[in-house]
Amino acid sequence: KGKICVNRLVDPEGGMNATQFALWRRLLAQPRFRLNEQEAMTLIYSVKDWLDPDDEVSDIYGAEDTAYRPLGYACRNGPMVTLEELLFVNGMTRELFYGDENRPDRRSCLSVYGGGAVNINTAPIPVLLALSPRMNESIAQELDDYRREPTNRSDLQSREWYQRIWPYDELIPKDLLTVKSSYFTLRILGTLRESRKHVHTVIHRTQESAEIVYWQE
Repeated sequence: KGKICVNRLVDPEGGMNATQFALWRRLLAQPRFRLNEQEAMTLIYSVKDWLDPDDEVSDIYGAEDTAYRPLGYACRNGPMVTLEELLFVNGMTRELFYGDENRPDRRSCLSVYGGGAVNINTAPIPVLLALSPRMNESIAQELDDYRREPTNRSDLQSREWYQRIWPYDELIPKDLLTVKSSYFTLRILGTLRESRKHVHTVIHRTQESAEIVYWQE
């Protein structure tokens, strides 16, 4: 999983996870997403309030039940089950979620599965840029080029491989990085004459087995 896990924005006590908050902030601050500071903070704190178990609005940007009741639903106050649930959260729009001609989609950067670490071998460029305040487009592109080179494949087994390119003494925290994924998304299109069927599924793989944790047709 080379994505940021939405559900890890809140720590086990229901507070804001500082490491994940920094990830979100660096992700949303990127010019490609065309968000100002207030829009980014509104989305981050609203997601936090959607996930945490209490009914107290976080900071000046959050949103609890009073924001959602006029829309006909309540704040979940628990982990998200699907990524599409973000569309119900204050501050998220379909244009932000799916992308449009002016900005890329947000789905490719986020997931509701996995832990707090990001697979540096598969993370898209925007997620690489969110890993450190020192990261920039040039370094992120060098990292992407390096991991795509077949002769470097054996290096990718270590989460420290990025240090071959990284020019700073201040490293990315080890607990933020992994080189393994246990959740995999499959999008399948089947056709038969004029009939077409789309399937979106998520598979959780362990050493012992693999199971489907999400299925949508």
